[in-house]
Amino acid sequence: MPKLFTSFIQSESFSGFLLIIFTVLALGFANSPWSAHYQALSHFPLFNLSIQHWVNEGLMTFFFLLVGLEIKREFLEGELSSFKKGSLPIAAALGGMVAPALIFFLIEFKSPENLHGWAVPVATDIAFALGVLSILKRKIPSSLITFLSAIAIADDLGAILIIAIFYTKNLSILFCIMALGTALILFLLNFLKNSHTSLYLILGCLLWAALFKSGINPTISGVLLAFSLPMNLIPRLEKKLLTPVNYLIIPLFIFLNAGLSFSGFNFIHTFSQSLTLGVLFGLLIGKPLGIFGSIYLLTKTPLFKLPKNLNLSLIFGMSLIAGIGFTMSIFITDLAFPNISPENAQAILDCKIGIFTGSLISAILGLLFINFSIKNKIKNN
Repeated sequence: MPKLFTSFIQSESFSGFLLIIFTVLALGFANSPWSAHYQALSHFPLFNLSIQHWVNEGLMTFFFLLVGLEIKREFLEGELSSFKKGSLPIAAALGGMVAPALIFFLIEFKSPENLHGWAVPVATDIAFALGVLSILKRKIPSSLITFLSAIAIADDLGAILIIAIFYTKNLSILFCIMALGTALILFLLNFLKNSHTSLYLILGCLLWAALFKSGINPTISGVLLAFSLPMNLIPRLEKKLLTPVNYLIIPLFIFLNAGLSFSGFNFIHTFSQSLTLGVLFGLLIGKPLGIFGSIYLLTKTPLFKLPKNLNLSLIFGMSLIAGIGFTMSIFITDLAFPNISPENAQAILDCKIGIFTGSLISAILGLLFINFSIKNKIKNN
């Protein structure tokens, strides 16, 4: 296999490209004569749960395990490992979560039945965002990609906390205690410098089962397992997880969750729905407003400086690209509005249209703005 092709396959660009392919496939099947078969596949029962359920709460645990490993590595030895390096991207990520939520609330305050979806526009899809930004990687400083990665990783941590705190079902105290006990054992093993990977994975499975029965979203077990692992295990496990997560689990998740049927679709009606607009403007306006606004204000003080080779123009373009929500936004949509009623089914449709539209426009505007900024800088020089 040619080296250039192999390099492309392993890149963030290809990962994002693959998500686009599976999104198109999902939309194609959902709006084709095979629509009924596509829906039957998603809801096919397997051990008392649907295939979609197993993917969303089972396989996606490995996605969260990988995210947790990346977060831990960044906080221990990466761009978030010190106050000086980590404070600006963490503040930007926080602003980029608060602003979309506020915009969503402003649009939805007259529709209390929709407020449970406030977290849908707060998360950035790290794979998609980095994939889009890497299209310009030959034109932009590498520090811009690194800075976006740090923001997106801090953003992922915030999204995980939101899922754990706000999107839980009726809690079982017994299973919560069992989950807590299992988590404590995992961290104790780390403290004792135990490096037996299999023992951590067995306890991780028990933690998943306890969380599943407790009412807390079981995918959080992936993050807790990642945080408990010794640092020497992280690079090896990351390497093993990267391919199946990026090229199997996330595409499968997208395929089973992105299939919107446009039967009877009314463009004017859909884009007049407050839920669609809340998600759309949360991503498109809230994300850049929160991220860029936080960075702009902080860098006006003597305590904070932009990373090397970056300027506010590039930061603004990057903050637009951070409005790509996609995977995490779809995941939160399914938690916020379980598909158990016609009203929730409509809410899911409205949210996902807002996600797709907001993410697409954010990607296009971000690329155009950064490209314009680069050309303008060259022209002025």
